[in-house]
Amino acid sequence: MPPGPSKFDQFVSQADNIRKLIITLFVVLAFFIVVPSIFIHYNKRQLLIYPLEIPTCLKAQGYTGQIVSSLVLDHIHQIKSIGSSYYSSQNIEMPSWADGIDEYKDAIGNETFTQVNGFIRFLFNKNIQTGTGEIINPVSDSVKINFRIGDDVMTVARTVPQVNFLVDTTAEFVLEKTGPYELAGYYLLTNQREKSLRICQKLLNRINKDKDRDDYALALMLRGSSYLELDFNASPNNIIAQNILKESLNYVKKRNPWLIYNNLAIAYYYEKNWSEAAKMYGKSLRADSLEFGTCMNYANLLRTEYESGYQTNIKQIDSAIYFYNKAISLNKNDKRPYLNLVFGLYDIGKNDAAEEIITKLKEMDPTDPKTYYFIAQKQDQVHINDKAIINYSLAAQFSKNVKLKGLINHKIDSLKSLTSVGRK
Repeated sequence: MPPGPSKFDQFVSQADNIRKLIITLFVVLAFFIVVPSIFIHYNKRQLLIYPLEIPTCLKAQGYTGQIVSSLVLDHIHQIKSIGSSYYSSQNIEMPSWADGIDEYKDAIGNETFTQVNGFIRFLFNKNIQTGTGEIINPVSDSVKINFRIGDDVMTVARTVPQVNFLVDTTAEFVLEKTGPYELAGYYLLTNQREKSLRICQKLLNRINKDKDRDDYALALMLRGSSYLELDFNASPNNIIAQNILKESLNYVKKRNPWLIYNNLAIAYYYEKNWSEAAKMYGKSLRADSLEFGTCMNYANLLRTEYESGYQTNIKQIDSAIYFYNKAISLNKNDKRPYLNLVFGLYDIGKNDAAEEIITKLKEMDPTDPKTYYFIAQKQDQVHINDKAIINYSLAAQFSKNVKLKGLINHKIDSLKSLTSVGRK
């Protein structure tokens, strides 16, 4: 009989089979990981922005179509980031948008890559849109931009060929079509009221108020908030805000209404209807007692009522101090409640406690001239002149505003003269 395979040959054969099995398992595993990943990636709703055609006057400034489209893309991401923060900072869930886009990208790449990329998209993704456009320079001192997404076209003319304006306008057009909630939040945070009102009205026109009541309530809240003016002389706009915000409450179903009540309170506050403002802050706190903004705003109202003589009970300031401390516990990095807490403590003569908070404030930002200035103003008001002089001096030292420096130095001279008279 011929000799059988040696133990070494059997070991090699088994090792080879194990190696093949491992490779097979690895290929299968890679298939189940890579293919779904490709599907997920390419199945996202995407907008590809192609390089814009640009006129000679912009090329002479060093611009290319690719540079301009990249600037548009950067501004889209900036707007989305700022706009989204309006909702995330206030624990508001943004509704989905039927024409929403998950990713915004440059449609740039070498020809081979573009062909392969396009073939994969054809297989996996029908949710792809493109943005194309051109900037036209009909005469030397003006430009016109045309930009298209699907069947939607934007045309804007500008007397002076300013690239920043063209970029901003195009980015806002893109988000008006694909991310209006983020755009509305961006306009609110950057105080662009007319634009905010316009985009909010478009939301209201598009939302089915009977079917999507909470979304409609949110759009009304955004529009009402756009009318808010933090000014005691802006009563007409704040009354409009009140009416819209009240209407939004009629549509709230599941969404937490704390911010609607909070903004209603702000509108009443600047109308000097402080009793109604207090009621609205109470409702806001009952809806959500852990919102930094409401705690801070309600504390400000309590202190304003006391300082104006509207309320004379010292417990008013005690309550304000309680809510300032609560606001601090919710956001230890925001300087505003610390600063207002200092004011409240000085109001009731707790000067040592106020000094402890001032020390924390200075540690948070040792070179902020506004902090020193506001502290000095309050110390000046309650006649703690020596400390006021020190903080006015620090405000002048760190301020870059020449006019403010002059004002501060005048205050310092006045306080020094009062202090010297008092010591004689």
